[in-house]
Amino acid sequence: MELQAALVAFRLGTKIKRELTIKPTTATNWTDSTTVLHWLVASGKRYRTFVANRIGEILEGSDPKQWRYVPSKRNPADVCSRGIKTDARDACRRWLKGPEFLGKETNEWPVQCNDKSTISAQAEELLPKWAGHINYTKGPVDELIPRISDV
Repeated sequence: MELQAALVAFRLGTKIKRELTIKPTTATNWTDSTTVLHWLVASGKRYRTFVANRIGEILEGSDPKQWRYVPSKRNPADVCSRGIKTDARDACRRWLKGPEFLGKETNEWPVQCNDKSTISAQAEELLPKWAGHINYTKGPVDELIPRISDV
């Protein structure tokens, strides 16, 4: 689900940039999933089809350095997905205006953790590797087919 959300965010950002008269020089995408960040950074690995297709599309139009980590407690998307009480003003403010750190200099943003040394290989979705041996011996049907068929 987090990977799908990252893909939707990437697609939306791409459409918005295309429609703007003044093109932005940089874009920053945020996720609270360290697994998604790992997949983006470790793009050379062979992932299962679902993951590989989404990561491939994201990386065609963005650089892994454009993706940053936002702690779940500061993520405005969590406000709507987890629900809030009516008296939770901070959560409402975060939902309507975004996290407070976005109004600050980039060096005051949450610590970046999307390099290979800081992101663990958790939840790897690599293609399974199989090594085995198959022993096949012909049976009566295998000998019968060539005698009665031209195929």
